[in-house]
Parts: sequence; C-alpha cells; structure tokens
Amino acid sequence: MRDFVLPVAVGVAWLALWAVSLHAFGIQAFTLKRSPKERAARKERILAMGKLRYVLIFGVLGNGLAFGLGIVVANMIGTPHFGRWIRAATELVLSMVLFGWWHGVSTWNQSFPGEVPFRQHYPPQN
Repeated sequence: MRDFVLPVAVGVAWLALWAVSLHAFGIQAFTLKRSPKERAARKERILAMGKLRYVLIFGVLGNGLAFGLGIVVANMIGTPHFGRWIRAATELVLSMVLFGWWHGVSTWNQSFPGEVPFRQHYPPQN
C-alpha cells in the first residue's frame, strides 16, 4: 500500500507547487478552455516574463520537476534504505536542471521564434 501512496502524494505535492508558482506570476494553472483573447493575453504575460523566467518556471519547475520525480520514485520503489535518499535528491536536482532547462529552452524557441522586425529590401538583380 505504501508503494502506491508515496507516488500519489509526491504527484499531488508537485501539482500544488506548480499551481502556486504559476499563480505567483498571474497565470491560471488548470484552465482547460480558453478564448482566443485569453490565449493572446497569456502569451503577452509569458513574453513579459522573459526567456529566463519562462525556462525556470515552465522548464525546471514544471517539466523538469515532473521528470525528476518520476525518475526518483521509480528508482526508490523496492529499495527504501535511508542512504538512498541522498542519491535520490541528487538525481532529482540533476534531472530537474538538465531536462527542465533543455525542455524550457526548446519550448520557448518553438513558441516564440525570433522574428525579423522588418522585411529586408534587396536591390533588384539585372
């Protein structure tokens, strides 16, 4: 029974932390339906946050923490020794930072590509 309760408790704790961190930046965490006006306002707020904050909030605290918790919980099931907690914490931090940073940067680059502010005019070729 304990092997089932621990991952569920960890998942609920992660969702609570995620919702609180998004709420701190004025972003609703669990909204399923959005109008185009709400999506545009959300995109403007995210752009105002900047790339670094986006990567830290959505990448490291979002997907990185979820990935790290999944790895740690999967490795901890069946081996409940106390000495493994140090290794588990190290795995969690490394997974959060590496996977979260990679996912945050790649998501930012896909969602907000650097656009050229003006069209370049080349002289006509003869």
